[in-house]
Formats: sequence, C-alpha cells, structure tokens
Amino acid sequence: MRFTPTPQASRNKPSSEPWVLQRQTEVYARLERFTPTICLRQDQHQANRGWLLEVASCERLFGGLDGLLNAVWESLCGLEFPVCLGRHTTATGAWWLCKGHAVQQHADWMEQDSTPALETLPVEVLDAPPQTLQTLEQCGFHTLAQLMSLPRDGFIQRFGNTLRGELDSGFGLQHPDAPVLKIHTPVECFEHREELPFHTQQQDAVLRHAERLLKRLEDWLNTRQQHTRALHWTFEQAHEQVELALRSAQPMHQANGWLHLLKHRLQRLPFTDDVRHVRLRCEQTEPWKTHSLNLFPSAAETETHWDNTCDLLRARLGEQAVLFAHTAPDPRPEHSLQFEQTPTHNTRHKQPAVLPGSTPRPLWLLAQARALQGGPPSWTANSPWQLLSGPERVNYGWWDDTPCQRDYYCALNPQRSMVWIYQDLQTTPHQWYWHGVFA
Repeated sequence: MRFTPTPQASRNKPSSEPWVLQRQTEVYARLERFTPTICLRQDQHQANRGWLLEVASCERLFGGLDGLLNAVWESLCGLEFPVCLGRHTTATGAWWLCKGHAVQQHADWMEQDSTPALETLPVEVLDAPPQTLQTLEQCGFHTLAQLMSLPRDGFIQRFGNTLRGELDSGFGLQHPDAPVLKIHTPVECFEHREELPFHTQQQDAVLRHAERLLKRLEDWLNTRQQHTRALHWTFEQAHEQVELALRSAQPMHQANGWLHLLKHRLQRLPFTDDVRHVRLRCEQTEPWKTHSLNLFPSAAETETHWDNTCDLLRARLGEQAVLFAHTAPDPRPEHSLQFEQTPTHNTRHKQPAVLPGSTPRPLWLLAQARALQGGPPSWTANSPWQLLSGPERVNYGWWDDTPCQRDYYCALNPQRSMVWIYQDLQTTPHQWYWHGVFA
C-alpha cells in the first residue's frame, strides 16, 4: 500500500512551489515516524512534486490500516501549504490518483476504491511532454484504460519506451524503463532552528518554542528507535549566542523529560537580551533498551530513579556538581579512576576487572601520598604495625612522565586503622608513603 502526500501550488500563489521545496525537511520529519521507506517523486515534464510512502510492513504498529491513515492525515494537517493524498498498491498508481483526483477531504480519501479508479483517470496524469498529451487527445484517447488496450509494440514505436514503462508500473507490470525512485536517506544528526515570532527574554515563551523542537526530536528518535544522553541548545540573541549543553545520566527520548531538565537549567541562566532564535542539536544516539515487566521492582527501575535524581541535581547545581566515576586501564592508583559528566556506556552491568594476584584496594585515596612519620614500619611481633597482605608490585608508566615502581601493603597502623601503604623503589633509600584508607 502506498500513500503519496503531494503539495500542490495554490492558484492564488503561483510561486509557492519553490517555497514548498524549502520545507522538505519538515515534511520528512513528519513522515519518517510511519515508515523508513520514503521517496521523493518529481515529474520531468510537469510541475508536480510529492512523496511516496511504503507502509505495508507498518500497518500493525498503528492498529491497522484505518489507524495508519488517520495518523498520516493528522501529521500533515499542520503544514502551511495544501496537501493532496492518494493510495494504491503501486507507487505510480498512488501518484496518478493524487494528481488526478486531488482528494483533499479526509473522508473521501479514506473511502475511495483506488483499484478500478486507475482505468478512468485522464491521460493528463502521465508524466509526458505537452505535445504527446495533445497527440493522445487528438487520437481520441482520454483515459488510461484506452491506452492500456493498445498494442504494446505499436504504442512503444509511436510514443516511446518511457511512457510505456510508466503505464506498466502504474498497473503493476514490470518494465525496464519504469520510473526509478530514490529512497530518502535519514540524516544522522538532528539539528533544527526555530525563530520566535516576537523577541523576548521571558523563559516561559522560550520554553514553548523549545518544547516544539523537543517534539520534533522525539519523533526523529522514535523513527530510529534510539534515544540520547546529551543535547546542545543555542539561544541566539541580538549581539551574542548563549550555548547550553544538557546531559542526562540515563538515555531518554521523551520530550517531557528533556523539557523538565531544560526548565531547571534556564532558571540558572538569565538572558541579558531578547532571544530571537532557538537551535537544538543532537549528535550522539544509542539504541533503545527494553526492560521486561516484572511484578516486583527490578534493579533497572532503581537505577532509573537514581539517574533522575542525578539529572535534577545537575540541572539545578551545574554540570560539575555530579560526576560519574569509572575505572581506567591503568594499575597506578592515582590514574585508575576517572570522572566524567556522563556515565560510561555499556559498563554498568559488567563485573569489575580484577588483576590476577592483586590485593584489596581502598576506595578512599589521598589526594597526594604522604610520607610515613616515625620511620619505616616493622613487621616484627612487638611492632605497632601489623601486616595484613602484600607486597603487591606496581611497575608501570616507564614510557611516560610519571613512572611508577612501588610495593603496596595492607596493614594496621598504631592507631589500629586499616591503611594502604607503599615503598617507593625509585628512591634511595626506599621511602615509605601512606596512600589510602579502608573505611
């Protein structure tokens, strides 16, 4: 089943066709949520342009054919130019019906039987030169059914293979010269810019236009079954631009969730001048992650609540207020932890890597290792120090500016606290340092 929304030039606005071409991005954004197969159709000899949608595999997603037709029509009602629709089992047939009937009423378009309607269409729906159409009229051929009844060889000899290929493709016949359609390739990066009808500094007015951009982003993400963790906003003023990077601990695609975070961030971002344009850009996306429905709360739901709390804290306090720690492939303790503004992907549910033969390491590391006071520790029976484990040799970084050659020990100090100490083998004599505490 094919649906062909076709913008037609208004009689009162003969120059509207170039304007329609400039809005192709908006049309694609509205139609991409129904099907991934969208083709732009443009006649070579007539000023007709439109879009072809293949939706046979998408009917069940919208509750059947009727639900899909209603959704397509509603998505196109908000356009600023007239739209005509047609449907048929072939792409060329839908294109003919759209040009021939110009059905603009929803009820008529829903109830029409398009299968026999092709035979009664006038020959003017064909993409042929005006001289060819005039010759057909002079010969007494007024409908497509009359052309299909002509001998194929004589028709091709008189009018050419291209016209015959269009006829065959409309009625479901194969032909090597049938019209070739180019499938639209969706953009990998979402970027839209909206102009405010009146310049203002009020955040409520700016949020209303930002919500419209987020709705477009939600449709764009739903079409690709993806979500994102980061958005980049640009608020263009008269003399400067205000840049705002909005991040989320959990991937989201709902417009309401991003709007809630944006509202909190704008409260900390007063505008010094009137905002004229709002731009939204999304570069990095990731596939959807589906969770099974359980009777009892699962770990995924608990993580979602925690991520929402982190997002609100960062929106109110700033990006640097909440950081996410993750391990790095570096055995040096001072380089083994790194902090980022977004959590590392695909590492949350993995088991932490443990080096073979490594001793326990404390989570509480000193910002800078401190030299032990009172001399080196002794592991004798009467010593105030008690050895628990070790030594663990760390010999790494000889190729960079911070080489490391140490022996680490877990021990109880004279105050009976469990500490992490090491002996620096690069110094002469070897010095002892206190590096961490086991809480």
